[in-house]
Amino acid sequence: MRRLLLAACFAGLLVWADLPTRSPYPGQVRARLDIRDERGRASGVRLRITGAERGEYRAPLGHPPQIDQSRRMSVDLILGDGETSPRRLYAYFSDGAEIDLPPGEYRVEARKGYEYAFVDQRVKVTANGQAIAIPLRRFADFEARGWYPGDTHMHFPDRAGVRYEMECEGLRVCSLLLLKSGYREDEQPGNGHFQNAEHFTGKLNPVSDTRHWVKVGEEFRHGFLAHLIFQNLRSIVWPVSVGQLRGNGAHGYDWPLMAHSADDAHSQGGLVT
Repeated sequence: MRRLLLAACFAGLLVWADLPTRSPYPGQVRARLDIRDERGRASGVRLRITGAERGEYRAPLGHPPQIDQSRRMSVDLILGDGETSPRRLYAYFSDGAEIDLPPGEYRVEARKGYEYAFVDQRVKVTANGQAIAIPLRRFADFEARGWYPGDTHMHFPDRAGVRYEMECEGLRVCSLLLLKSGYREDEQPGNGHFQNAEHFTGKLNPVSDTRHWVKVGEEFRHGFLAHLIFQNLRSIVWPVSVGQLRGNGAHGYDWPLMAHSADDAHSQGGLVT
């Protein structure tokens, strides 16, 4: 009986601790995003919500109000460096996401690739549970002509994050690249650390579905001569990076030649760009 009473008290504490998450902070209302594509299917977008008067950025639930540029995340995006161009913060939203806002008027800007019209509208948020509709209008269909939107050069975030970003950016194909980053100083010439090498299989990644295809490729780097992208590989082209600059680690060697590595990629049916 005592154990049962303790369990009931513990469950009550859990419920009580969760109560603040079920309602917004005092003085705010919780709005829901209604995002549908041209066929009425739930969709995702790159979205920016700001105050209509002062232009302050408003982050959705689960997103930070300020984005740490030193972190690579799949839920947020910064465009502009704040010097040559203004910094603009965006968050990736999907249908049904929620946001807490003080009652008032807001500017809503949404993007979903190059086949959908940009959304730029003002909405007035007044009531708890109010829906903010994001109208998506597709004005072009390049796929009907045999062209598929994609990104051939992506390192971050992880595979599941890439799949989410593809939905919000209107992409069908994505090449997540393994790479090698060198150390400034190290005992062995060309030492460095690898990223995404553990995800390479030479096959479509399991996060792919019938509409979104993700495959891990490779960025072959030379610290001075530039970088190459290898796609549709069956095996990794080693050593991934060459050269003496930081892209391959201090005092790295200029061997094998980049032409040799491109030949290696071609020999297995790869595409070199």
